[in-house]
Amino acid sequence: DRKTLSFLQEDQPVLILADGTARIDNRKYKDRFGCKAKMIPGEQVEPLVDAIMVCWYGGQEMGHSISSALNGLLDCPGRFGRLPVTFYKSTKQLPDFDNYDMRHRTYRYMEEEPMYPFGFGLCYSEFVISDVQLDVKTRSIIGKVHNLHTVPPLPYGKAVVQVYLSMPDMLGGPKKSLVGVQSLGVVEGETEEFQIPIDPFWFRVFDEERQEMVEPPADTRFVLEVGFSSADPEAKKIEWWW
Repeated sequence: DRKTLSFLQEDQPVLILADGTARIDNRKYKDRFGCKAKMIPGEQVEPLVDAIMVCWYGGQEMGHSISSALNGLLDCPGRFGRLPVTFYKSTKQLPDFDNYDMRHRTYRYMEEEPMYPFGFGLCYSEFVISDVQLDVKTRSIIGKVHNLHTVPPLPYGKAVVQVYLSMPDMLGGPKKSLVGVQSLGVVEGETEEFQIPIDPFWFRVFDEERQEMVEPPADTRFVLEVGFSSADPEAKKIEWWW
């Protein structure tokens, strides 16, 4: 069993792509490749590189995919993914292995800052979100995404708008939950509108006596965050009372 999340060790695989000015000993790792999803050596490698590519399980076309991504061919039509897990900085951010309490685990209960948050991902474009509103009648989040810049020669970039919901006044529940997502292509300098419906399921709470999910009490406060990850510092927030 592993005793650390780091994989910069002799017995663990890693692939590091570096240019001639890199401060990493590329020879040490040149014959080792792997896709350990939750073991990315962020704190060790991030200061030395401009980006880290997690290849996951790419199959026989992985080589072509990596080449296309590094040459900017995958951002159109926007094939770069977003993290479906939380990348922790170290095991110090996790409870003991035999502790099954969800507190401090995953983006929904974690109190500390992770290495990379759930929903995070890079692409060759820079986006901003604006004019965010909640359509109460349809329970949809509407707003706009503007593409500030896309690296040439790509004609457009793909934004992945994410909506997270929390109930700050409900003790013991998750900090937030992903309740909607939408990806849309946006040409540099242009703006596209989005509409993300929220399933009524996410507005329910757990009733201890009945042991089932029910509608929340009157005046329950909800907070909706609209951004590009679960920890986006620029996320737009909307408060809404049931």
